[in-house]
Amino acid sequence: MGSIEMTGYNIHTEAEDILNKLLNDARLNVPQSVQKSAQRVKFVRDGVQKKPFIPTPLKMTESSTALWAFLGAFGSAIATDRYGKPQECVVNSDKASLYLLAALVARLDGKTPLDPGLRDRLAAYDKGNMKETYRRLCTSVYQTRDGRYFHLHGSLNSTPSLTMMGMPLSRPELDFDKSVEIYNNEVKKHDSRWLDITANERYRQAGTICYTPEEFLETCHGQAIKDEAIYQTSKWHSMLPPVAWPEPSGDSKAPLDGIKILDLSRIIAAPAISRICAALGATVLRLSTDKQPDMGVLLLDGNLGKHDAYLDLKTEEGKVQFEKLIEDADVLLEAYRPGSLARLGFSPEYIHEIANRRGKGIVHIRENCYGWKGPWTSRSGWQQISDCVTGASWLQGKFLGLDEPVVPPIPNSDYQVGLCGAAGIMDALLRRSTEGGSYSVDVSLNQFNLFYLSLGLLPDEEQSRLRQDHRDLNLRHYDDMLSGISKVSKSIGSAVPDFFTKKEHYSSAVANWGVDGEIVTYAKPAIDYTDYTVDFKIGSCKPGSHAPQWP
Repeated sequence: MGSIEMTGYNIHTEAEDILNKLLNDARLNVPQSVQKSAQRVKFVRDGVQKKPFIPTPLKMTESSTALWAFLGAFGSAIATDRYGKPQECVVNSDKASLYLLAALVARLDGKTPLDPGLRDRLAAYDKGNMKETYRRLCTSVYQTRDGRYFHLHGSLNSTPSLTMMGMPLSRPELDFDKSVEIYNNEVKKHDSRWLDITANERYRQAGTICYTPEEFLETCHGQAIKDEAIYQTSKWHSMLPPVAWPEPSGDSKAPLDGIKILDLSRIIAAPAISRICAALGATVLRLSTDKQPDMGVLLLDGNLGKHDAYLDLKTEEGKVQFEKLIEDADVLLEAYRPGSLARLGFSPEYIHEIANRRGKGIVHIRENCYGWKGPWTSRSGWQQISDCVTGASWLQGKFLGLDEPVVPPIPNSDYQVGLCGAAGIMDALLRRSTEGGSYSVDVSLNQFNLFYLSLGLLPDEEQSRLRQDHRDLNLRHYDDMLSGISKVSKSIGSAVPDFFTKKEHYSSAVANWGVDGEIVTYAKPAIDYTDYTVDFKIGSCKPGSHAPQWP
């Protein structure tokens, strides 16, 4: 139906309001230079959707647009400081929405990650055999014996969760419907609390009771994190001197040109943090391993703009090399289960001590699911877990007219945490350049979701219109992310036919995926500057493509 006519509620007015809330959030203490740069942030208003079009009751596009504008203001402030010329930042809300589906729209020589030829190449990273439908559907929402709903989760290997449930480890002959039927029957044999405690404490697998927003805030964990901002920054070793920005390469005007980011992350949220920084000019070195599973369908997009090297941090040789990399890094991004890196000898205290010894501050950013306070901090978690524990899934289900939780069918909180984390990094780097010191930055899926829920629901008339536009969506509690994103992308394509097809919303680069000459096509970042087109300096690469050293 093309661009929706603007009457009453519109995306851009709401995004501006959200941006102002972020800029004035006393918990963030946004620097004055960023406040000033925010005055030069502009929203594209012509040729874009003006009304919400994603089938959700929450302000998904509005939030993403505002967060892109927020980090854009940080980038503008940094570029002004580095290059001496104020930079206008332009934000495109359609691109901000497309960003939330970035993994879906990425292509390698025109093939999607689910194309049979490319899928087989990516299968090498699926060490948990999650391509098997039955094992994949160990990750979904099912009703329990006590009438509640529980998000069972197989993480990247369903074997522990299936063992907990006393279910066969493999049923390759089963299709989607039969697998769902079996899980519905098996999960209903257990109470929700038994599942919650047993999964998290005994088997150390992700999993959560599906709470309403009100119920979550009544939990001990909800009480512990309810007042947290979208990121928290703390200063270490305040006597360290301010750090000058690196000399730019050539005539670059990229805000983060020359900044070195060491990336220890996988899947979506944390990789999105470093991916955004790469588009803003940073040099990103991701450290991965061929010994643990990964999600191949996400790597094509998630590794955009990065170098990727194998490094085994469980060996002494690997630890020595890792410390050498930290010694020359500006930012260390850590996003494995809380405490994992510390158990290998690299606690936050030691990471900051490395920076202290070299006489130059570092930014250490951590990302997790549950947040960094409260009794559930150390639990494993994923986007779906956060959506279910904070109540976003119950709101989605009610929007669809159901008396059951439905995981929002887009990895929204994952990708928007990427925006929060990138803003947090730039905040800390800006402070390092003026105040000195080292910085810790903490972000989490739950922190974002609490912010997101605090924005409120769309007006009733907007929700009614969206339900009508997406009346054939037919989502249920048992639709996992793959099923849900397939349904919602088709529905969006029907409601807004040109959303996925605008060529100006895509860019391309040479890929490094083992076949010479391959081209990766991807969704463009949602912002641009007066003197810098925000994009990636290099294309996507497969894990282990580079040596574990700075390029």
